[in-house]
Amino acid sequence: MSLLLLALTLLCLVPTAQAEVGPDEVEAWQESVVLLGIGSAICAGVLIDSEGTVATAYHCVASGRRPSVETRGGVAGTGRVVGQDAGNDLALVQVDALAGQPYLSVRAEPLRPGESVWALGHPHGVRDGTGLLDGLLRWSVSEGIVSAVGTRMVQVDAAVNPGNSGGPLVDENGQVAGIVSRKLRADNVAFAATNGRLTRLLDDADGLRAVGGELAVGLSGFLPADLAYAPSVGASLEGRARDRVLLGITANAPLGARWLALRAGSASWVAGEAYTAARLRAGRGPWSTTIDLGATAMWIGGEAASVDEGRVTLAPLAASLQPAALVRVGVSGTLVRVALVPTGSGVQTWMGLELTWPGVLATF
Repeated sequence: MSLLLLALTLLCLVPTAQAEVGPDEVEAWQESVVLLGIGSAICAGVLIDSEGTVATAYHCVASGRRPSVETRGGVAGTGRVVGQDAGNDLALVQVDALAGQPYLSVRAEPLRPGESVWALGHPHGVRDGTGLLDGLLRWSVSEGIVSAVGTRMVQVDAAVNPGNSGGPLVDENGQVAGIVSRKLRADNVAFAATNGRLTRLLDDADGLRAVGGELAVGLSGFLPADLAYAPSVGASLEGRARDRVLLGITANAPLGARWLALRAGSASWVAGEAYTAARLRAGRGPWSTTIDLGATAMWIGGEAASVDEGRVTLAPLAASLQPAALVRVGVSGTLVRVALVPTGSGVQTWMGLELTWPGVLATF
């Protein structure tokens, strides 16, 4: 009897074996992960039912465009957003062409700190022109644990990067336990919307609509054709409603205005502007091209130089507003702009260059 009790005691002290996740399980999960593209952006998503419903991050579809969606096996279709929860960075995309494809069910229980999770997606998933990275980046996986659980997000230490957004956090049972949202500028500090928030969106997709749009910042520059005007550089703030209607402002400082004023007697420059435009987009992926057509009101600043008893004096000129037609063409985050300025003798062309850096600040 004593030997039996000893054996039972030792058995109780042996830790219970947890379910092991191997390459076969991860490969099977990847069949449910999709590549989601809108314009030049690449995100991830995951099929969560047999009807072709894809769960992803809201900021991936905030532009309002219909995303292209592709499975690892090459089945592709165009999706439409059927549910949005902007506050928790969640969205549902219906892709009829993916009905019947493998999917992962959504976990019912909340995550707990210390649980193992796997982040699936496409970190920096651009095409490599050299072929060196063929077969890499897209449909990749990183493993970690749940670091902390909040009311709206979970923190994980699995490595995620741009392109992982919208991809699933998968638990050891192969269930979707979260949707990757963002990371901090630090190692192994990433966040995902909870499975509970995803379940709530599934139950009430129609009640959580958002307008759809982005707020972005960038760098701008003007190069007037008229030599009486100095070039200027500055920053831009732009709101984009569903990637179709744009409202923006810029603030600029002149380059070489004083030397121009001394040489020519006066100098002017574009100190700022307010513009609105309609956007057309062609193509997807890194070479997606935008064409913006609209109008702008440019705030013209200036200064005049005078010489009095050998001393040069610079005095500001009265500022004025200059209306103009606006045309912009953008590829891969770089926009070339043309402002058509009416004058007494015709139309004057001003060229400009804009860089969408650092880019999108917020979605709405």
